[in-house]
Formats: sequence, C-alpha cells, structure tokens
Amino acid sequence: MIERTLQNGLKIVAERRENTKLAVFNILYKVGSRNEHLGKTGLAHFLEHLMFEGSKSYPSFDRAVHSIGGENNAFTTNDYTNYYQIVPSDNIRTALLLEADRMKNLNLTKRAFNNQKKVVIEEFKETHLNAPYGEHWHKLSDMMYRGHYYEWPVIGKAISEVENVSYDDIIQFYKTYYSPSNAVISIVGGIDEEKAVDEIAAIFEPIAASAIEPLSTSLLPDSIQTYQLCKEEVPSNVFYAATYSPMRFEQNFYTADLFCDVLSNGENAILHQKLVKQEKLLSEVDAYLSATIDTGILVIEGKMNDHVALHQVRDSIQSILEHYIQNGVESKILENVKNKAISYGYFSNYHLVNHANNLAFFATYDQAVNMKKEGDFYGAVSESQMNQYIREVFSKQEMGWLEYQKK
Repeated sequence: MIERTLQNGLKIVAERRENTKLAVFNILYKVGSRNEHLGKTGLAHFLEHLMFEGSKSYPSFDRAVHSIGGENNAFTTNDYTNYYQIVPSDNIRTALLLEADRMKNLNLTKRAFNNQKKVVIEEFKETHLNAPYGEHWHKLSDMMYRGHYYEWPVIGKAISEVENVSYDDIIQFYKTYYSPSNAVISIVGGIDEEKAVDEIAAIFEPIAASAIEPLSTSLLPDSIQTYQLCKEEVPSNVFYAATYSPMRFEQNFYTADLFCDVLSNGENAILHQKLVKQEKLLSEVDAYLSATIDTGILVIEGKMNDHVALHQVRDSIQSILEHYIQNGVESKILENVKNKAISYGYFSNYHLVNHANNLAFFATYDQAVNMKKEGDFYGAVSESQMNQYIREVFSKQEMGWLEYQKK
C-alpha cells in the first residue's frame, strides 16, 4: 500500500490485490449531512444524485462506465459522500477521467436539477413518509441530537426542506465541497500501485483546490428526549432505545461494538434468548452502533408481540443491563464475539468494493495504516475494558425510547 498527497490537497492511497483483473476506483468527499444547516438540509444527498447527470466531456456518466465493462454506485452518510467504480484493470484511465471531469465540470443544468429534485422527493415519500417506521431515524435523531448536526438524517430534516432547495443552493454546495482538497481517492485491485498513483496525480493535480472552512464540532444537548410515542398505521408495535456511543475512531468504539454483539448477535445472544424465546415479548431484536465520526448512538430495537406493553420490554432489558453492570460479561462469551468480529472484518475486506470503500474512509481520517489492524483492536478488548464500559454507560447515561403503536 502506498499513500501520496498532491499539492492541491488530494490524498491518494493505492493497494494491489493479487489474482484479480478488476480494480475499484473510489473517491470520498468529506461532506455529508453534518455540513448542512437547519432549513437547508438534504443537500449532500441531493448532490449525490446530481453527480450522475453527466459532465462536460461525458454527457452520460453511466453509459461511459458501462462502455468499459464497469459498474458504479454511491452513498451519502452524516459524515461523507462516497463514489466508486468497478472496472477492468486495463480501463482504469477512463474511470479516472470520468471522475476528474465531474469533480470540476459537473453538468449542473436547471433541467438536471429539476429532474433530480423530483426523484429525491419521491424517494423521501417512498422510504420515509409512506413506509412503516420510515421516519424512525428522523425521530431518534431529533430525540438524541437536538441542536447538533446529527439532528437530521441524510435525506433531510423534512420533505419541505428538500422541496425548498434552490438551484443556487446546489451550485454553491458543489463549488464549496467538491474540491481535491476535500477528497480522498483509493484504488484497489489488479494494479501497479506506483503507476496507478502517478496516473491519478497526472489527471487530478491540475484541478485547483478551493478553500474550505473547517467545520466546528457540534456540542451534544444537555439532555435528551427520553420517550416519544407514535401511533400510526404500522404492522406491529416496535421500539427503538438509544444511548450515546463512542466516536468511530475512539478505542471504546470496538468495546461498544462488541457489546452490541453480546446483546444480539445470533440466536444464542442474551436479548434473543430472554426476550424472544423465554419471555416471548418480542419476535425480533437487534443492537447496533450508528458508527459516526463524532459521538454516535447505540440502538436496541425490537418488534413487540401482540398485547405486550413497552414497560415489560424496558424492565426485561434493564434487568439484562443490570446483570452486566454487576457481573460483567463472561470471558467465553467475550471471546466468541471477538472471534466473530475478527472473521467478519476479514471477509468484508476480501470484497474489492468494501476494501476500497474502507481504505478511502480510513485514509480520510489519517487511519489508513490501521484499516487492517481492526481485528487486532477488537481482539485487544479485555474483560476489564468491557465491564468498565458497561458500568460507565449503562449505569450513568439515560436512554431515549421511541415507541410505535398500531392505530
């Protein structure tokens, strides 16, 4: 693996993979919903859609990628926006030219803007407003992050804010954040690392950087909303319980992630055994982290059986947490979830797309050398670290409870 930073601030990281004739070219822009403001949310996700409307030299981005036997996709998060192309290694140059052209010459016409606004509004309706539990992340974010830049989900705070996004808003957002100084490129696959980096540099270095004002870290609210009830036309009663979790690159992130596995990874995990099998309060249950760059949330969610009240579920979950506060996690269980986490990480990065996505993500936060050490970080979590984390979090922090009830 080699890394290089160009004079315009673009960071490049390349890694060869043997026995493949494919390569994944990935570009990550350090801009997400956190870079928006109340009243003008959903911009990062909206612009992601517009990035496929073509550019000066390539009027149809998708057609150009497909013409070289490639595929492409993208996603937006709270913290960043990521684009990738999967192409034959022999056709890397075309992928580079495509991405460089839309970095500096995106086809931001009013027609493209209006077309994609309709698409994004329909997506908002289909996946959030009209889907069962579709607004749960809107509600949880508001309960936990009032006044913080994680207060709204990626698609936007409200559909009205997306409807009110102006053409000038998008132009300004693109000009501000889609700059080499705000981007990281990773390339992984059947490549010569030095040649690939040299070729990337030759194509991208002429693109001028723009000055980007650093984003100040938001402060968490002094208190959270501890309960919200939503009575809607939903198929089942469900709940979401949330408390704060460590930042993505804090040491305790790995501890918190493992504790989620202790709680819910597999049918033998305690939440499934007790609430699903023994007490029959739930039909499904899960625990996970939001894994954001700044302070995230740990979420426990479950689908309640008929005639079950939320207080029964809360009492049962609290008894489990009290058990771990008092007694800690058994060493055998901890070793089991650590081994699962290490295996999952290995097999995840075996996939070229995941490898390239993760490499760009880690390099963005100056952690590229640690990407392959994550297994070690999980493996290094001790019983004492785990038990201290549980005591500090679950005996001191409040949880916010979101409940959906059938009308």
